[in-house]
Amino acid sequence: PFRRRWLSVYRAQKPLLASKHRRQALKINRIQTIGAGKNLTEARIPAIFDLGDLKVAFLGYDLSPGAFDARENSPGVAKAMHAWIIQDLEKVKESADFIVVSFHWGIEYQDFPTEYQKSLAHMAIDCGSDIVVGHHPHTFQGIELYKGKLIAYSLGNFIFDQRDL
Repeated sequence: PFRRRWLSVYRAQKPLLASKHRRQALKINRIQTIGAGKNLTEARIPAIFDLGDLKVAFLGYDLSPGAFDARENSPGVAKAMHAWIIQDLEKVKESADFIVVSFHWGIEYQDFPTEYQKSLAHMAIDCGSDIVVGHHPHTFQGIELYKGKLIAYSLGNFIFDQRDL
């Protein structure tokens, strides 16, 4: 039953990620996406904003256990693989002045980041990210200055709170 339920969720998400009409609507409205796409190549493409004197790039990766990873011929998310993060940061450095890496990670309602989150955030900074922003735990997990660069492990819920504190 559990596997069947996840497969039905996957089937529901797959058209959402892959829908040509949805992608066109986002493109027409100049809304860029990161970390998911119709295939692995698209999921790893950065969103780059030209602000005149400054080009800002955003990359997004997923560490959640229930996510469906994008593959060469199927939609999904860009999993937070070290090699991909390093490659993507090396590539985007050529076209951006400031790089933001976003991670969908962490344990829900845990008030502190895991050691793995910390090591992955440090690696992203070491490889060229100027800021790391995390989300998913539904709670604020603190910030860190690492080598003079900001890491926000989880921003919490800005709109609603799902539990009594």
